[in-house]
Amino acid sequence: MREITYTEAVLEAFREEMRRDPTVFHLCGGLGALAGLIPEFGEERVRVCPISEDAYVGASIGAAAVGSVHCQPGMMTFAFTAMDQIVNQMAKIHYMFGGQAAFPIVFRAPRAVALRRRSALAKPASDVHEPGRPETRDAATPYDAKGLMKSAIRDNNPVVVFEDQILAASAKGPVPEEEYTVPIGVADVKREAGMSL
Repeated sequence: MREITYTEAVLEAFREEMRRDPTVFHLCGGLGALAGLIPEFGEERVRVCPISEDAYVGASIGAAAVGSVHCQPGMMTFAFTAMDQIVNQMAKIHYMFGGQAAFPIVFRAPRAVALRRRSALAKPASDVHEPGRPETRDAATPYDAKGLMKSAIRDNNPVVVFEDQILAASAKGPVPEEEYTVPIGVADVKREAGMSL
């Protein structure tokens, strides 16, 4: 089986899902690796927004009412400026509409992790404890990253996908070329709790 990087696996997931569903598009504060999607899908479906996280996170919530949106604030620490939209809008909008409308938003949250421990800003406490919060996913391998991203894009509910920037830059692993997804809510235990790093 071929081996690709974590970042390549995520981009492959985007490419496959954008080919599968013409309503999938991206709003982001900066292109980075997403620039590779523009030649095939154009700037209509890969949009760089002004640096105003609260504005384009808010726009992604509205846009999700008519399509599937992937929104990326650049880094999770920048997302704190959009916490009102994330916690009070994105997490609850399905309930505000009485469950009558789907809001398929993937909020991609790259984050830095301190060596041997997570930084305080890596995963905010409000994400874990807020009622109505979006589903959250965290992939450890390129295989998981691609499969979880594909599942997140297909989900009709808001999903926050955390990506470790160290893994994104360095992790490489086997990823099949054939179609697959990794189910949301089913953990793949890589190491039992209590084991030290």
